Amino acid sequence: MKFLLAFLVLAFSLFLFGCRNTSPANPIISPSPSRSPQSATISPGAELIALAESEEEAREIAEQYGVELVGFSSGVAVFHTEEDPNSVIEKGRQNGWPELALNHTVQGFSN
Repeated sequence: MKFLLAFLVLAFSLFLFGCRNTSPANPIISPSPSRSPQSATISPGAELIALAESEEEAREIAEQYGVELVGFSSGVAVFHTEEDPNSVIEKGRQNGWPELALNHTVQGFSN
């Protein structure tokens, strides 16, 4: 009986505390410029990305930031800007606009 009770307590505590999601909410879409990988390059012509519910919302974000919408697929909008992408991101943070992030191409291996 003690073994069954101990097993139930252990199973219940694993259920309560072992199933928490401890990962960041958007690890890919919101990288900090200071944490950018050393081997990453910003994709030319598609420097910025953002999450959007629809293509219409992506167009609204582009208009708000004054950037060009170059693509939208599966909830991810891709934008082009002639300005420094980091300054565009900072302008959005200061104004409380939807968050943009740099669109990085990361190389895992070098020749």
